Amino acid sequence: MTVAHLKSKLISYARQAGVVSGSTFAPNDEGERLRYAGYALYRRTADVWAVGDYDAWHFDGSAWTVPVPGAQFAADVHAGPGAVWAVGSYIQSPYSGGVRYPIGYRFTGTSWEQHHAADLDPGAFNGVAVRAADDVIAVGYSGQFTYALRWTGTEWQRLAAGNANPSPSSTLAIANVLLGVAHAGSTMWAVGYYYTGTGTEAGVQRTLVERYTC
Repeated sequence: MTVAHLKSKLISYARQAGVVSGSTFAPNDEGERLRYAGYALYRRTADVWAVGDYDAWHFDGSAWTVPVPGAQFAADVHAGPGAVWAVGSYIQSPYSGGVRYPIGYRFTGTSWEQHHAADLDPGAFNGVAVRAADDVIAVGYSGQFTYALRWTGTEWQRLAAGNANPSPSSTLAIANVLLGVAHAGSTMWAVGYYYTGTGTEAGVQRTLVERYTC
């Protein structure tokens, strides 16, 4: 699987000179938001990142290239203010019943720096949002529960992620999981899913949405 980030989590943006008056534009309804979002994405397709099992690719408007190898088995990538991060997971000692741990890769311009979280809990990162070089939020799962960490510039710190099913069924390997995260100012939104089952019943899958202020 490959995912791409188009650097356009759009809420409002500056008006284009000579098109409409005023300093900023906020859509009046969902249809207008989608039309202008499509226009914004069209104008910004010269800076696209995509990740998958092998390396991160960058599109500069004319061609896809791998700037430098190193970000492997990544699930998501985000180019934010002053930093590009890819996140995913790796298996420690894979040939001897190894354990999966979350890992982040920071692009320095010449290489991908690995910043694993093996000293915390086993699990995996599924999504990442870059607010600043020293403020990166990654989400995923650890065992049956959601997982959220913040990169401070020097280390990963655990955040309090919520679980819609705090007592999941023992038959479930994964019961609460976050798949993606985005931010608007100081507010973070994470989305994923959970299973309703308890005891020995798996239950059904439901949508999970979480809001953080941090």
